[in-house]
Amino acid sequence: MKFSEFIAQLQKHGRAAAWYFSPEQLDLSAGGTLLTTNRGGEDHTFTEVAAFGGGCVAPLNAILGLTPVPECSVPGLFDQTLVEQGATFEVTGLAPGVHRFECLIHPWMRTTVTVD
Repeated sequence: MKFSEFIAQLQKHGRAAAWYFSPEQLDLSAGGTLLTTNRGGEDHTFTEVAAFGGGCVAPLNAILGLTPVPECSVPGLFDQTLVEQGATFEVTGLAPGVHRFECLIHPWMRTTVTVD
């Protein structure tokens, strides 16, 4: 995909169709392990956020009209949650409740995990 096509998708749809977390909602038993694998051609983060919002890439936030989530300013969090191409990222120890995960590079990539 050309960069101009990518920008056009963002402007029209608020997301790039080929980049998403699947599933967008997941149920997990307490004590369970959540594994996410990056099967795409770009690096992403899998970052827990208090509320969905913008990511750490200012030009994308500007196109989408988003404000960066506070987690973008947490030292080291971006690197700790980076999932490179082909890599798998493991999340353990989630407390019961609703957890939101977002890519801090591509903030339309979001998933909600409910732990019971």
